[in-house]
Parts: sequence; structure tokens; C-alpha cells
Amino acid sequence: MGQPVRKLQVDVPPLVLEQRSYARNLRVNGSLPGKLVDFERHEAIRASATDVSRNGVGIMVDKILQPGQMLTMVMSGKNLNFKVIHTYPHLTRVGHFICGLELVDHVDNLESIFAANGCLM
Repeated sequence: MGQPVRKLQVDVPPLVLEQRSYARNLRVNGSLPGKLVDFERHEAIRASATDVSRNGVGIMVDKILQPGQMLTMVMSGKNLNFKVIHTYPHLTRVGHFICGLELVDHVDNLESIFAANGCLM
């Protein structure tokens, strides 16, 4: 008959997945409470909001934003700094991407900011 089955010994480092927040996300009307800017590249980012939570916001953009990229939301009297956490191609809109942004300073509550600026549905 055949040879007995042997287990393969493979040394692979453990897989570490990105830790994501599973907070509730509120629906938004597509608008942002301020202008999204990449100061490092000196450009404004055209974006539509898709959802918001206390410490993060989902946006749809027409360009790829790199994970780790820093963006600033410029509002009257206040600026909020964000870090791009992930970028995925939009499932139905060719040339568009869904990005997750995390608030760098967790002192602010994005849900309250979006509500105060009429951005929630």
C-alpha cells in the first residue's frame, strides 16, 4: 500500500489581524461637517460620508487613500485629525473606494459633531 500520511511542519509566525472597532455606526446624509484635507500633499479630498461612530467615519472617495495616511477635517473653529485605517474598492461604483478613518484624538465625539452639523439621517 502507500506511505503513511505525515504532518508537515511549517514555521509560520502567528497572524495578527487589524483590531477594528465594532461600535454602532450611525447613518449619515452623505455630507461631512467640514472640509477633508491632506496637508502633507496639499490637496483637498472630495468625499461623501457613509457612516459615523464615536471615534471613526466611513467615507466614499474617487481616489485611493493609503492606510496610515493622515487627513484633517477643517471645520469652523476646530480641526479634527484622522488616520486612514482601510481602503476597499466600492462594490458597485467603478473608480470609487470606501475608506475607514479613525479619529486620532479620542477626546471628541464624532456622533455629536455630525449631529450638531445636521449630517445625520
